[in-house]
Amino acid sequence: MVESRIAELMSVFDQGDLRWRVEAEARLATLGPAAVEPLIGQLERASVPGRFHAVRALAALARQGSAERVVEALVRHLGDEESHAAVAIAAEQMLVQLGPASAAVLLRAARDGALPPTARARALRAISKIGLGQLSEIAPLLRDPAPGVRRQAAAASAAVGGPEAALALRDLLKDPDRFVREGAAEALLTLGSGAGRLIFEEALADPEERGWAEEMLERLDALQHRGELLE
Repeated sequence: MVESRIAELMSVFDQGDLRWRVEAEARLATLGPAAVEPLIGQLERASVPGRFHAVRALAALARQGSAERVVEALVRHLGDEESHAAVAIAAEQMLVQLGPASAAVLLRAARDGALPPTARARALRAISKIGLGQLSEIAPLLRDPAPGVRRQAAAASAAVGGPEAALALRDLLKDPDRFVREGAAEALLTLGSGAGRLIFEEALADPEERGWAEEMLERLDALQHRGELLE
């Protein structure tokens, strides 16, 4: 009886009316642990809408006590790039909402070189939003071969904070990839006026770095003036 009800509700995910699909999510969440494995199966074989709504329903079930199994399933789909990465984006958002329950699995995914770089970068971005992790675990990823991973590792390092993070990010300001350098500079801004200002002022002495350093100092002053910066 429960199995047939789960299958019936999951079939709604492929129907056109968004209201019905969202309602099906909510009803699946009321069915408890019995719905977890069928929804994980949905992630492996359904259409994009089916996978998208399965992600959201699973997150609701994780909040009821099936977190470990659900988190592992959602992390596996951080690299789902079909249809503008709708499923991967939803998985990342749900993992962030699940908070500390996601952190350990996200960190393992970020460090797993067998996963696509986009999935690893999303795992790091989720870690930085959750605000958990240790610099010793994240810092090695600042040297990862994938630029997207290095950029998100910069944000995750800044989320950890502290002078050690500032020093690690300073090295990344000379990264060969422009977007990584920009990400490192943005991350330094979030560390606060003391850590960021010293590094940007040091960069003024280098003619090749003076331009961006002046820009960062101007932004730092503006943020501090508005009271949006840590001291």
